[in-house]
Amino acid sequence: MPIRVPVDIDDSGAVVHEQLWNVAELADFLGMSQRTVRRRVNTGLWPYVRRGDGRLMFTREHVRMIVSVVNESHDYPAHEPANRRDEI
Repeated sequence: MPIRVPVDIDDSGAVVHEQLWNVAELADFLGMSQRTVRRRVNTGLWPYVRRGDGRLMFTREHVRMIVSVVNESHDYPAHEPANRRDEI
């Protein structure tokens, strides 16, 4: 379940909250592994925010952008391990 963090105070004095999702929640939502999510964040492909405790979190806008990227077709090269020692 996404956590809600206070981000601002509106004109009436009420606290405005924003939902944040962690890596596990985003991976579950997208149907992929947490390792894949972390790898794409670390390579700079996906936006994120880092909390004070070091956790990677994703805002609603980040999730929208990530979903739009995931829904596009990509031609990633397949990983094929080397067959012989001299190919390593």
